[in-house]
Amino acid sequence: MKAQQKNMRLPKNYLFGFILLFFCSFATVTSQNIQQLEYYFGTDPGLGNGTLVTANANTGELTQALNLPITSLNEGFHKLTVRAQDNLGTWGLYQNVTFYVSEEINTSDPISNIAGAEYWFNTDPGQGNGNPLTISGSPSETSQNFAIPLGTLDVGFHNIGIRTRNLNGTWSLYDKKVFYVSEDIAGGDPISNIAGAEYWFNTDPGQGNGNPLTISGNPSDTSQNFVIPLGTLDVGFHTIGLRTQNLDGTWSLYDNKVFYVSEDIAGSDPVSNIAGAEYWFDADPGQGNGNPLTISGSPNETSQNFVIPLGTLAAGFHKLGMRIQNLNGDWSLYEKKIFYVFEAEDNQPPAALAEAEFLYDAELGFDTGTAAALTPTGNTDEYLVEIPTNLVTCDLHDIWLSIKNADGNYSLYKIALDVDVYDDLPPTIMVHPNITAELDANGQASITIADVNNGTFDDCELVSVVLNQTQFDYTCANLGTNTVTITATDAEDKVSTQDVTITVVDSIDPVAISQDITIQLDANGVTSITPSEIENGSTDNCSIASSSLDVSAFTCTNLGANTVTFTVEDTFGNSNSTTAIVTIEDGINPTAITQNITVQLDVNGDAVITPNMVNNNSTDNCTIASSSLDITAFTCANLGNNTVILTVTDQSNNSDTETAIITVEDSVNPTVIAQNITVQLDANGTASIVASQIENGSSDNCAIASSSLDITSFSCGDLGTNTVTLSVTDSSNNTGTATAIVTVEDGINPTASTQNITVQLDASGSASITPNMVDNNSTDNCSIASSSLDITTFTCDDIGENTVTLTVNDAINNSDAATAIITVQDTIDPAVAGQDITVDLEGNPWVTITPEDVDNGSSDNCTFVLSIDTDTFSMVGDYPVTLTITDGFGNATSITITVTVVDSSLSIEEETITKNQIKIFPVPTEGILNISTNMQINEIVIFNLNGKKVIQNQGAVSTMDVSKLEVGMYLIRFKVEGRYYTKRIIKN
Repeated sequence: MKAQQKNMRLPKNYLFGFILLFFCSFATVTSQNIQQLEYYFGTDPGLGNGTLVTANANTGELTQALNLPITSLNEGFHKLTVRAQDNLGTWGLYQNVTFYVSEEINTSDPISNIAGAEYWFNTDPGQGNGNPLTISGSPSETSQNFAIPLGTLDVGFHNIGIRTRNLNGTWSLYDKKVFYVSEDIAGGDPISNIAGAEYWFNTDPGQGNGNPLTISGNPSDTSQNFVIPLGTLDVGFHTIGLRTQNLDGTWSLYDNKVFYVSEDIAGSDPVSNIAGAEYWFDADPGQGNGNPLTISGSPNETSQNFVIPLGTLAAGFHKLGMRIQNLNGDWSLYEKKIFYVFEAEDNQPPAALAEAEFLYDAELGFDTGTAAALTPTGNTDEYLVEIPTNLVTCDLHDIWLSIKNADGNYSLYKIALDVDVYDDLPPTIMVHPNITAELDANGQASITIADVNNGTFDDCELVSVVLNQTQFDYTCANLGTNTVTITATDAEDKVSTQDVTITVVDSIDPVAISQDITIQLDANGVTSITPSEIENGSTDNCSIASSSLDVSAFTCTNLGANTVTFTVEDTFGNSNSTTAIVTIEDGINPTAITQNITVQLDVNGDAVITPNMVNNNSTDNCTIASSSLDITAFTCANLGNNTVILTVTDQSNNSDTETAIITVEDSVNPTVIAQNITVQLDANGTASIVASQIENGSSDNCAIASSSLDITSFSCGDLGTNTVTLSVTDSSNNTGTATAIVTVEDGINPTASTQNITVQLDASGSASITPNMVDNNSTDNCSIASSSLDITTFTCDDIGENTVTLTVNDAINNSDAATAIITVQDTIDPAVAGQDITVDLEGNPWVTITPEDVDNGSSDNCTFVLSIDTDTFSMVGDYPVTLTITDGFGNATSITITVTVVDSSLSIEEETITKNQIKIFPVPTEGILNISTNMQINEIVIFNLNGKKVIQNQGAVSTMDVSKLEVGMYLIRFKVEGRYYTKRIIKN
């Protein structure tokens, strides 16, 4: 509903109010705000059970940026799901995306470095099993081009997969593309030449079976236009397919598009004439079966407003569909919108009104206008709404108004008024801040209205803006502040004025003009100047107030040309600078002062001096630039006193001279060169040398007088290298020394002497000897340093005589050898260990045993044999048996053990007879074995199946602990009144 009111005139910059009586209902359609979001990886945990994320500050934004951590996810593919919840607590549909988490890169090599690549067709053979591709260029280049042969692929669609591998051996995810292999093209005709084309609707009839199309123009033209008749296609959606054929008869792939065929429009009425309309919710009931809508106004109006009741729609999302019908009975295509219905609150009063919303010159939507307060007037359902007019220009405007309640729901209707906005205020003067008039080079300045006005405006129409004079001229006398008046007039003849301050300034620098000068340093090496000496006619547009120099004092460091800056400043503080050259000169000679010195000849018999060695603080009013000597080099011929002349020159080339005495001396020791020699000890172990044997071309800067050695005699104690010192003295009594290595050698072999010995094997069957046990006072001209044997250890295999060789070496490794006989003996008896055993006749006439049956770990340091005195038994009973161990050297030891003979066949029979007299339980058993009998038991023994006693008890007992026995079958023997009874038991 749009209420119109003409000729309403409202002042600009005011609020105008509407008194509104509200008899309106509110639709259940409202705006929604996102309050929070949740996300999860993998399986949906249920609404509200994901990881919650707070929405952005502006919850009305539908686009939210989320930063979600993935640090806890394993390597591989994952699915991320996100959904949002609005301010009413309703969760939206979810959105998910699949992504891949790769393994961490632990090396410093960037992941982009490509070391290899591979490809495959159709089926992935697994990483590293594809067809290899060669990487070209730098491995850090991530862009590579490959030419991949198709090989023998059949005609049709195929997949190509490709992946890369980095320098660490890690494979990337693969990328896959679908492509088509066509039949070979015969002949030289390019594939682009089009010979024919065909089309079809909905179903592809097969190549060559479609509706033919005529090719126009050159067959090499790949662009063709066709007009395709629709024929008898039904109303509704259809698919059109199209393909082309080249000159070789090969068909292209086809392209298809979806389109819609509407009903024929009958009669001459234009399609815009509306005769009826209908709507429906959610499911389309079919044309003419919807809820009818009444058409208002002329049927050729294409704009209609409808109020559609929601009826009994359930809370939730719904679709609203609508279509119209023209005068010929033809229905249009429908348009569909989605909206949301909230649950109504039963027995609750309607929500209070919250605010109004208005918008100029455009129809309101939800939350698209400007909010305005509702002020109650005191009357029931009557409010005052104030709307500002300063938001629009002076003109006629449409104002749209809607009301919103506390639940955020809007009224279904809007109010529109035509309002004339006019101006009732004078213009607003705007001036430039800090207006300044600049004096020019002639000391003059002027301003205009443009220099003052800074956007003076009126709410409607501004007529004029002027100054009280058209132009103002200023000179140096007006420096400072000055006042002018600006006047503005609008179309309503309203006038505004304002006084404006104009500041006249002088920003033009003066012109500094200077001149170059030359001055002399005084006896102290200093001088100074004033600005007036440099001033050469400087000027300013007004007047110069002062002048100055950056440098006015000079010293010896300023000798020569110096650039100074000459600055002049006017009365307004503007300044200008220029430079001048001040040349500083020095005309005073220095004073030369010398000292006598003594110098030493070097290793070459030469000596060199410098002026600084003779100079004794010569002076100048500035500084001495250089000094020189007439003689600087001396040799052995100059030993003694020599006269030289020192000349000093200052930096201005002024000079002075003075003499000095140079005493030349030689304090350099001779250069001693020695050589290493080798001498042999004689038969007595002595040797001697002289200095000439060590001398190897020693020299001196003048001449050598004598040479000597600190050591000349050597003995056996000096075998090896010895350091001697060669001393050389020159004619000036300077002495030099050098060391040499004298190697003393002994070339005489020692004499080896041996003796035969006997050794005993120990308990482990071994014996060892040392060289000292065989050595029989071997001798050498010096001393024997070491001795060794070719054989030092012996075992049981060496019993008897063995020949060994003794080798003796002196300190120089001279050697001699001799043999000796080593007799090896074994005197240790073997150790015998036996065990008692039980053997079973088992109904046989006899039973035999071996020594190994009764041996319990007998041993000897060498080899041995076992024997027993009795090995065959035919009667039940206990028998003593002697076990003897004899080693290979005849040593022997014996021990007596007991062999118990039983007959199990007799025992089993007796067990049958006496089974009720001796009871054993439980059988099998794990620990305690219970024995029940009314007989007098003298002995109980348990044997393993090898006949070995494992438990023995003397006397009658009711229990026996067998928990420590291994799992298996055992025999338990009872001795009763001189007879034996045997039973079998099982230990678990």
